[in-house]
Amino acid sequence: MELRGFMGGIYRLTEWIMRLAFINLLWLAFSLFAPVFLLIVLYAFDPTVVDKGFYFQTFMLVGIVAPFTLFPATSAMFAIVRKFVQGADDSPMFRTFFKGFKENYLKSMIAGILFVITCFLIYFNYNFYSLQEGNLKLLSYLFLVLTVIVIITICYYFCFIVHIEAKFTRLIKNSLMMTIGNPVGSLVILFGNVVILYFSYFQFTFLVLFFTGSMMAFLTYFMFQRGFDKMIAKVEAMQNKEAAANEELEVKNEPN
Repeated sequence: MELRGFMGGIYRLTEWIMRLAFINLLWLAFSLFAPVFLLIVLYAFDPTVVDKGFYFQTFMLVGIVAPFTLFPATSAMFAIVRKFVQGADDSPMFRTFFKGFKENYLKSMIAGILFVITCFLIYFNYNFYSLQEGNLKLLSYLFLVLTVIVIITICYYFCFIVHIEAKFTRLIKNSLMMTIGNPVGSLVILFGNVVILYFSYFQFTFLVLFFTGSMMAFLTYFMFQRGFDKMIAKVEAMQNKEAAANEELEVKNEPN
C-alpha cells in the first residue's frame, strides 16, 4: 500500500536520504576513504604551523592513488545516480554499483591518470607564471580558466561513461564539447558542487561521510541529463529541418 499526502512525502524523503547515504558510503569504501583522509588532514594540522609542502605532499599522495580507487568508485556512483534520475528507483544499489565499478574501471583509471597529470601541469605552470611580472603574469589567469574547464569536463566524463558506450577518446571529446556547448549547465554544476564542498568541509563535516559525494553526483548528472536532452532535441530538429528541405528540393526538381 502506497502512502500518500504528508506521510507519503516524509516516507519518500527518508527513502531518498537513506539511498544517498548508502551510495556515499559505498563510494567512500571503494575509493579507500580518500575524501575522509583529506578532511582529517585539513582539521588535524594547524595550517599556520604545518609547512605548505606537507599539504602538497598529501594531495600528491591522494593524486597518485585516486586514478586506481577514487575515479572508478566515482564512475560506479554515477551509474547508480543515473538510474535514480531516470526513475529506476527499484534498481539494486550494491549490484549496480559493483557492476559499474567493474565495467568502467579501465576507462575511469585512464581518465584519472590523465586528469591528475593535467592538474599537476596546470599547478606548476600557474605557480611559475604567477611569480612573473608584466604580461607573463596574465598567463596565470589563463591556467585558472583552464582548471575550471578541466574540472567541469571530468564531471561530464563521469556522466558520459555511464550514459553511452563509446571509446575513451570519444568520451573525452563529448565531455569537452558539453562543457563548452552548455555553459549555463556547466556553471550550475561548478558553483553547485563548490557550495556542497564548502559546507561539507568547513561547516557540516558529517556530510563528507554520508552525503557529499552522492549529492554532487546527483546534481551533476541531473544537469547533464537536462543539457544532453536539449542537445539531442536540437540535433533532431536540425535533422528534420534538413530532411524537409531536401524533400522540398526533390519535389521542385521533378519534371512536369
